[in-house]
Amino acid sequence: MWIKRSLVVIPALLLVFLAQSVFWVPGTRQAADNEGRLDRLVWYAGASPEDMNPYQSTSANDSEIYASLTEGLLKYNHMYQIVPHMADSAVVNHEILMLAPAGADNDRLARALAEIYGQGSATVETVAEFKPRGGAAWDAALADPALAATREFVQGARRVRLYLTAKPRNDRVASAVDPGAVDKLAARLGAPLHDAIDAAKLLAPLGPEDKQRLAGVLKTDPTGLTAALGKLLTDAGLTAVTHNPVVDMRIRKGIHWVDGPFFGPVKNVWLVKVGADEAGYITADSEQAAVEQVRSALELEKTVPVTTRQFVESADKGSSEVFGEPGGPWWGRGPEFTSRDVKRTIELLKDNDFASPRMSTWADVSEVRTHPDPHHVQVVYGRLFSPALSALTGVYLAYHHWNDTAWKLEAIRKGSGPRDVGVAPENYKPAAHLRAKKRDYSRRPPSMGPMVLYPLNGPDLPLWQNGKLVRLMRNEFYAGRKPEYKWLDYYIFNPNLGRETAEMVFNTGGIDLYGCDPHQVRRYEAQGDRYYVIKRRTTTYAYLGFNTEREPVNDPLVRKALAMALDVDKIIEKIAWGQGERISGPGYPVLPWYDHNYRFRHKWRTGPDAGKEEDLKFVPYNVQEARALLEEAGYDFKSGVPTKAGKPLEFTITMHPENPIRKDIVLYAQQRWQDLGIKVKIEEFEWNVYLSQRVRPRNFTVCVLGWSGGLDFDKRQLWHSRFIPPRGLNFASFKNAEADKIMDDILLEYDFDRQVQMSHRMFKLVADELPYIFLYSGLATTVVDPRVVWRREVTRDGKATLVDSPLTHEYIRNARAPFGYWLTEFRRVPEKPQWEEQDFRN
Repeated sequence: MWIKRSLVVIPALLLVFLAQSVFWVPGTRQAADNEGRLDRLVWYAGASPEDMNPYQSTSANDSEIYASLTEGLLKYNHMYQIVPHMADSAVVNHEILMLAPAGADNDRLARALAEIYGQGSATVETVAEFKPRGGAAWDAALADPALAATREFVQGARRVRLYLTAKPRNDRVASAVDPGAVDKLAARLGAPLHDAIDAAKLLAPLGPEDKQRLAGVLKTDPTGLTAALGKLLTDAGLTAVTHNPVVDMRIRKGIHWVDGPFFGPVKNVWLVKVGADEAGYITADSEQAAVEQVRSALELEKTVPVTTRQFVESADKGSSEVFGEPGGPWWGRGPEFTSRDVKRTIELLKDNDFASPRMSTWADVSEVRTHPDPHHVQVVYGRLFSPALSALTGVYLAYHHWNDTAWKLEAIRKGSGPRDVGVAPENYKPAAHLRAKKRDYSRRPPSMGPMVLYPLNGPDLPLWQNGKLVRLMRNEFYAGRKPEYKWLDYYIFNPNLGRETAEMVFNTGGIDLYGCDPHQVRRYEAQGDRYYVIKRRTTTYAYLGFNTEREPVNDPLVRKALAMALDVDKIIEKIAWGQGERISGPGYPVLPWYDHNYRFRHKWRTGPDAGKEEDLKFVPYNVQEARALLEEAGYDFKSGVPTKAGKPLEFTITMHPENPIRKDIVLYAQQRWQDLGIKVKIEEFEWNVYLSQRVRPRNFTVCVLGWSGGLDFDKRQLWHSRFIPPRGLNFASFKNAEADKIMDDILLEYDFDRQVQMSHRMFKLVADELPYIFLYSGLATTVVDPRVVWRREVTRDGKATLVDSPLTHEYIRNARAPFGYWLTEFRRVPEKPQWEEQDFRN
């Protein structure tokens, strides 16, 4: 009897559990009638935040929150191009440190560069006279007749700095980088610049006797002579050229950090500065008390200057340095964002004690140059590597919170100061004793973005309520266009029931948007008069992968036949619920690196077009043609099973069963290939076993997987022959010399148009060889309350004005950026607007 009762009671309890969430989020009536709701957007999150330090956190939930708190000097615009953002201008200049022979004086070099790049676009200066790092081996080698040219070069050489500069542009980050600059310079001068210090070129004209003699001098055999001479020249300091891209940025003035929340009287909060560095905020009844707190904690000598500043509180919003809720928490306008914040952030990211999971991204930064103008900063890289530019779209840490003085004061307050850990003050490094993740910053960050974190636990940390709510409030000191709403709430739903709960609350008007699963989209599309149904391209794609070194799929004809035997459009429609965009090659259609103009060249073997070559957008579905391709590959169908040299065509598809869509794709492929007579087995493995024992060691013939990636064009991990496992993720064992070269060369290319051109060529080289059956890129669908509108800025009669437009406006539809790109420009209105046709167009 208890079993029967439980079958009734348990589902009822579950419904009660789901329904209770309705009582702590606004319902439909509240949403419509509560005037304050018009100044609030309500989103949802699948988990509580963990860490608001963007360089310690690895959580996607965190990144969505702190994206509203801080911004980058550069950003990806609505078309996924890198453009200046908090920087008024940004260019990539090219610094070249080069050894110049005596005959190439600075004036001659400067004239040649002006002829190549234009007047005023390059400068030349001598850094130092060159003095080789000598020794007995060096002296002996230099005395040999074979190195007469080197001897002459060294006598008059000097190290010079060539600096190529770009003119700023508003629509992109302009670049002056030219990897071939030195070769162009030599050609313009009509003489080689560095042949005398190039081992291979020095040895090329020598006969066997000269090589034998020089090998004896270098104490090596002739076969190792080139390497030995090259090492000798390098050890002596004869490195011909060093390339340093310099990202030169002018920070927009008037961007301030906003600190808080604070509680209590404004007059009792003091920003204390020790020497040139802020030591944090102190609550004290007087300036003297604040100074004494800091002097005592840091054990400062009387000669060390300690100064303070307070926030100016005024009824005049134009002059007030504080904002907040009457009688509640408040925020103050802190120090201006300048080059010191950039420099400190990058210093920390390269510091082992800071222990950022993103440290490798910044490894190539050799220097951050600051200038007397605090709004001028240059980030210098130690080598040409253009994908590194995307890191500067990231955010920054506040110097006044992260300098050693402020860090040390917090460590002392938390019992991790020099005395507490038994370290002499002069040897104490706060990062080693108070880990970055343990600092208050992670749970109470400042802001320079459009929002601040609102405290939901009073002065206690974290500022959010775990498992319930994250609340953001408009930053009234934001330097950009302020959000159209005052509040942005993220309700946190139980991860196990989050989607079901979120959908129910959305349908009752409690939240403003809901992210659909693919199988739900058509249901909402059928109710298009009640909702916005917004589809966005994603950086994901699904594929069936071949191990191109394993029979039978090492044969390109077999791979093409297997591809033509599948109806990919049916896979998208029936298995992926129509929520995918078919792809023809290796990339995400949302990014500029994907070639939408690529065409698959095919010569028909069957049908009315037999013998005709045709350029096709996708590999066509044609079973008859697939059979003909297998016959061309040497298989006969006499027994009904394609057979070659007495061996039937058979293989296994390897998969993991947890993903239902991918499992259905495998079952469909098995059926279609079996219809051709191929013997196809399926092997299923748990996810970790699947990756570690099958995919990574390339212990498979056909597998099913998908990629989800970043925004840059560096695809070496997937397609470069150097990155065939175990070194990388080229599971398909794809090898193509031209593709390898393009993937290497594009890393040196900073011009966007050239990057696109090179990416499209690489796209074709991969797609032509079919190492994958490229299936589709998934679509992300968001359903939004129709009372949310886009308040866009337009220019009419020469004046900027704000106009309400639907979220499905063509500008948003045609853009590449995700839906949240326009978040601060959304607002809620009392009633669903009645749009005219022209409202959807520019």
